[in-house]
Amino acid sequence: MFNPTIRDSFLGEFDNIFSIRKPRSSISVYDNQTTPMANISKDDNGYLVALAAPGLSRGDFDIEISDDIITISTENNFKNENSVRQEYSYHKFSRSWALPENASVDNITAEYTAGILNLNIPVNEVIINKTKKIEVN
Repeated sequence: MFNPTIRDSFLGEFDNIFSIRKPRSSISVYDNQTTPMANISKDDNGYLVALAAPGLSRGDFDIEISDDIITISTENNFKNENSVRQEYSYHKFSRSWALPENASVDNITAEYTAGILNLNIPVNEVIINKTKKIEVN
């Protein structure tokens, strides 16, 4: 069962395959963890997750799928010894979502441009109420 304290669900089946809830966007003073905001959209081909993560590079992201859960995480240290004051840092974060049942896991792609990580999640066509005739022998 989905536990909202552990991971976000992906638009609650992408509204129940993926539960919509406001993501946390805060910095904990204790562990310096930031949770970036994500926009999720859907079209005929699948889903697009746009995760706002400025200041990182392509190699900073770790994207993993396990048991139909996709997790995007990073751990990076922006400490600058010459800084007089440092107010931003994506030291580490992790966001996870349950994938829809019809996700084409082998075809998921990711692209990082202008501070936005775009994750394309294509879906397979779901055939509902397909009629099949069964011959009696």
